Amino acid sequence: LVNDAGGEAIAALPDAERKATIRTMVENLSERLAANGGDVDEWTRLVRSRMALGERDKAMQALQDARKALSADAQVALDQLSREFGL
Repeated sequence: LVNDAGGEAIAALPDAERKATIRTMVENLSERLAANGGDVDEWTRLVRSRMALGERDKAMQALQDARKALSADAQVALDQLSREFGL
């Protein structure tokens, strides 16, 4: 979600602030994809981020949204992602 310098800065934050920052970044990605679409890598990042945050329902919704937004060519990658997380 961030470059190396940004990742280091986030890692240095106190725990609660770090979690809030990460959640904000994930929400921003989600909103951007909902409004503008994105590629399979961005949708994959969103699903993985939701799972890392323990948000299984939101990860499942993101996967469903990705299936609607992406072409048939991307479905294979989404199927792999679904199997990986058991979604």
